[in-house]
Amino acid sequence: MAGLSDLCYCRVIGKDGAVPVIGWAVEAADDEIVLATTSDLSSLEHTSKAKVGQQTVSFVRVGQNTASLETPAGWGGLKPKDLAPLDVCQRAWKKVKDSELLSSEAEATKGSLRGGGFGRGGGERQRGRLGLPSAQGSEQISAPRGFRGHSSEKKKSKGEGDLVKQMLVKNLADGKDANEMLPAVLMAMLLDKDKGKESRRSRGASSSDYLELHGGSDSDESDADEDKAKGMKAVELLHRLHRSIRRHPKRVCEQFEKEVIEDLGIVKGQAWTLKDYVRKQQWGKFKGLYRTAIMDVEVYELLRSNQPDVAAAQVIQNLKSKMQAVMQGGDWGSAWLLTGLPDPLMKREFAGSRQEMSIISGYLDAVHRLQKRVRESKGHAGHHGEEDEESGAAGAATKK
Repeated sequence: MAGLSDLCYCRVIGKDGAVPVIGWAVEAADDEIVLATTSDLSSLEHTSKAKVGQQTVSFVRVGQNTASLETPAGWGGLKPKDLAPLDVCQRAWKKVKDSELLSSEAEATKGSLRGGGFGRGGGERQRGRLGLPSAQGSEQISAPRGFRGHSSEKKKSKGEGDLVKQMLVKNLADGKDANEMLPAVLMAMLLDKDKGKESRRSRGASSSDYLELHGGSDSDESDADEDKAKGMKAVELLHRLHRSIRRHPKRVCEQFEKEVIEDLGIVKGQAWTLKDYVRKQQWGKFKGLYRTAIMDVEVYELLRSNQPDVAAAQVIQNLKSKMQAVMQGGDWGSAWLLTGLPDPLMKREFAGSRQEMSIISGYLDAVHRLQKRVRESKGHAGHHGEEDEESGAAGAATKK
């Protein structure tokens, strides 16, 4: 694993293929490092630059497992003497370290010109740096003390089986009873079975023989170690995923938006929002989750439009609406009104626009009021006519 101020080699994958990069490690983490270099990185997508005096330094972020502390085999990049001094690279990194530098894909280094592999010479140094046992030590472990003569024991057991067979043949030839020879026959069969097992094993003492003699087997141990390694790797990948949320937030957003664009089939230059992506999903009976997804989309859109204060206020209103929905037993009727957002589940009641429907409703209201007044005026006219008839009849009666 590379540390700060280490000189590292790697091959970063760019638009035109792998680019050999040699540089100083100016930032080192458990999974990634940042290399400062003067190599040409124009074909790479995620890089940054800084200038110190007349010297221009470029930076690229790669994985720890892709960097080598020794010169890889077939190296075609710059040499250490072509790099800017370490202090210059460190000063340049201070200028751009606060900017978001995304990770670049790199190839795993293979071999080394200075003994980086596990061959003769440099192999032992590489094993020591990685904390692995030396080749000589592994040979000693594979042949524990006390089991060096196991191959001779095989030969001995094989000879015993042949001897029993020879005795059986001789006794039968002498005319002895077969029932008396039954125990010897069974012994010969057991010895043949043991020889079959031994023939399937490798010659000489091995660690698998040692494990079998103590109630285990080499395959069982290897399977257990493999399962343990897979489990540890899965846990590490999960922790790395959680760390990336805070370490590389922009990368998380960019990857998600890229997937959304591919899923929606958006062409270059076409406008789109996350609401289109959320509406496309099949929510089924989980209407409450659909509403909360709309809330999250609104907050995300506000943040992307550089309105963090409005986004924070929207989060508060969303939280209030969720609490209100719980108080009402899951009913979003009045709870959704706290969000200030259009209800995504409300059915459209009018075909026209709001302005058109406002004009129409005003007209209908005016017509209704006019009709009401006409009816009222007709009622008053009829009432006055009845009064005139009654008064005329009373005057005629008085004259008589």
